Amino acid sequence: MPPSVNWEHERALQRTLVAGCQRGFIEAAHDPAEGGLAVALAEMAIDGGVGFDVNVPAYPDASSRELLLFGETHGCAWVAVSGEHLADLLAMAQEQGCQARHAGSIGGQAIRVTDAQQKAVLDMPLSDARAAWEGGFTDAIGLPSNPPRP
Repeated sequence: MPPSVNWEHERALQRTLVAGCQRGFIEAAHDPAEGGLAVALAEMAIDGGVGFDVNVPAYPDASSRELLLFGETHGCAWVAVSGEHLADLLAMAQEQGCQARHAGSIGGQAIRVTDAQQKAVLDMPLSDARAAWEGGFTDAIGLPSNPPRP
C-alpha cells in the first residue's frame, strides 16, 4: 500500500520550494521519489560534480536508518542553499509551515553521510559513486558500461 499523502505538508513544501527559487535562495533541489534521500543526494553530487557532508538523525536500528536513507517517499526534498541564504530559507520554510533543518555542507570530492553520533553511514569518493551510478547495473549483469556522462 502506498504511503498516504499529507496534503497540507506537501503544499507547504511546494510553496517553500517555489518561493525559495523565486527569491534566488535555492541552488538545487531533489526529491526522494526514486531511491530515497541517499540516492537523491548522490544524484545531486554526481550531476553537480561536487561532494557533500550530511548528518542524519540517530535511529534505534539499522533498518530504520536505511528506511530514512533509501525509502522512496514524498513530501520532502534535499535543497542546496548558499550559506548567505540559509537563515532566510529556514525562516521562509517556517513561515510556510514547512519543516526544514540544516543537514550539512557541499564541497570536496567525497559523498559522506554521518549519524547523530558522527559515525559514518556512507563515505565514498565521488568518482566511485559516479562509476557505480553510470555502470552499476550493466556491470552487475555483464553488459558493456554506458559511455561516460559529459
